[in-house]
Amino acid sequence: MFSKARILFALVIAVTAAGCARSGDTAARQHALNGDRFLANGRNSAAIIEYRNAVKLQPAWAGVHAQLARAYEAIGKPEPAYREYSNAAALDPADVQSRLAAGRLLFDAHMYQEAQIRAEQVLDREPKNEQAIVLLARAYGAITLARGDQRGAEAVLRGAVAQVPSSVEAHVALADFLILNQRMADAERELLTTVQAHPTDELANRSLASFYVTTNRPAAAEPYLKAAAAVKDQRYQSSLALADYYTADRRFQDARAVLEPAITDHVQGVPARVRLAAIEEEVGSHQTARQMLDAVLKKNKTPEALALDAQLLLRDDRFEEASASARAALDQDPHLPAANYVAAVIDLKRGQLDSAEHGFREARNSSRLAAAANLQLAQTKLAQRRPADAMEFALAAGDSYDARLTLARALVANGNDDSAREQLTRLESQNPKDAEPIVLLAKVNLSEARFDAARQEAVRALALAPESVDALMIAGQASLATNDMAGAEEYLAKAAARVPSFAATTMLAQVYVSRGELPRAQKMFDDLAQAHPNAAGPYTASGIILEAAGKPAEARVAYERALALDSKDAVASYNLARMYTNDPSRIDFAVMLAQTAAVAAPGEPEVHDALGWAYFKKGNLRSAADELERAVTMSPKDDSYREHLAEVRRALDAEAKQASVRRTAM
Repeated sequence: MFSKARILFALVIAVTAAGCARSGDTAARQHALNGDRFLANGRNSAAIIEYRNAVKLQPAWAGVHAQLARAYEAIGKPEPAYREYSNAAALDPADVQSRLAAGRLLFDAHMYQEAQIRAEQVLDREPKNEQAIVLLARAYGAITLARGDQRGAEAVLRGAVAQVPSSVEAHVALADFLILNQRMADAERELLTTVQAHPTDELANRSLASFYVTTNRPAAAEPYLKAAAAVKDQRYQSSLALADYYTADRRFQDARAVLEPAITDHVQGVPARVRLAAIEEEVGSHQTARQMLDAVLKKNKTPEALALDAQLLLRDDRFEEASASARAALDQDPHLPAANYVAAVIDLKRGQLDSAEHGFREARNSSRLAAAANLQLAQTKLAQRRPADAMEFALAAGDSYDARLTLARALVANGNDDSAREQLTRLESQNPKDAEPIVLLAKVNLSEARFDAARQEAVRALALAPESVDALMIAGQASLATNDMAGAEEYLAKAAARVPSFAATTMLAQVYVSRGELPRAQKMFDDLAQAHPNAAGPYTASGIILEAAGKPAEARVAYERALALDSKDAVASYNLARMYTNDPSRIDFAVMLAQTAAVAAPGEPEVHDALGWAYFKKGNLRSAADELERAVTMSPKDDSYREHLAEVRRALDAEAKQASVRRTAM
């Protein structure tokens, strides 16, 4: 028997638990209602938070799992969407729509057998479900096609059309199969027939419009996009698609006319307002566009809104904020072209070339951004020192002035001087006030050892752009090559003052060294080393000057500091190897350093001479002979290489004679 106290205690616990259950149920319903409201307004990320809170409180609530799946789908996250559709179907066996949605996601992921199973599960419950019949046909057709049976796959899809002839989805699936197999005429007939039978169907019109766009007949697509956008309750956001079509064709007034009514649509309203802000930025006021977008962002931080925010911030040179907005957009939709483009532009500015390349490749998926993304990819490839790839992307960027100028840069970098000269001559005639084509022409002349012509072109470029460091550098190099030290000093000093660099400093130091002004040259590199403490180059150059000034001990320290910063510095390795070769206690280090130099600069005869001589000092005569023979072959007129090789050969002969004497004595 229970005592009264125990019974009372049990009643209190039961009542409290029931109250908690009711409280949890109420809270879950409120979260679900919030999620529904956010989802209806296009605030998908906010909806996800609310639905997740609801299922935490009521994990067996199938309908909320299904809504959560739809929200995940809306932001382009198929894996969690599939998981939630599966949860919904498991909790509610009668929920065929979640099974179908999960099956479509499996099909899109090329998991055809699994998609087939989902379709069959629906047909077990609803044998005449048209969507399930089409999904089953698509999945089984894909499996059949993967086995190489094209006819069998087509028969399956045509069977679905015969079974559910009124299903637009069945006809579109057949057309997709025909397109996949390059039967464009058959696909067009199928889609036209479908539209004629269903003139007001959104999917039918959108599919035919998409066919015409992808087959480079955009004008033919317009009437079908308009028909799709005229549908009252749209499943495929066709008003946005029509507006995007007009925007791509720069028909901004037509785009506005489509977008303004769409503002009231519960699904398309937010993206319509974002697009109107983008149009305002394109052809109206930057400030007004900013205000329009800020009004959206207060309540709806959608991926598209954040991407446009990133674009506006980028145009204001607010790079950190632009990067943050782009990354926030990509957190929601990793494949969003506009956000990828902005993030990649900033990555390129920061020298993060691999991530920049990834972003621009993603941005190419947008027809509106494809040309700009290809142009940026060409510039990225130039920065990666891959000019052949840069040429390919520059050609794909179109016929704009910037695209052809980038192509010219790639041609110059790739050594295609004749093609580059032809391209640059046309660019100069098209825009005679732009110094860049003239600078590149000067660079071509410099590479061809036409020093006077290179200097003349550089001077012409400086008349248009007196601050051009590239033109100053080319003029300085050309002056050095023709022993015009006064001219070289003038140009190179200006270049080094504007943008301090190792290249400008090194060439200017050559001028001072040629005059015997070694302390002046030394100070330049000391200053450069102080400004760039982690750069090896200034220490290497400083070592060269110290050697020339007869200070080998100090030069050796400079080379050692350079190699501590960059163990692959070929010049420092070569010079330090020469010094160590004369020190028997460091001969092993001399060999290693000379090997490093030979790997880094295999076309330089002096490094092979240094390595050969280090081998000789170590007693490795055969390797010494091989390296010295290579040096002599590369520079047969250099007496020092020939003398070293002769000495090694004498040592080899002596070694052979000693070996012969030993064999005779045995």
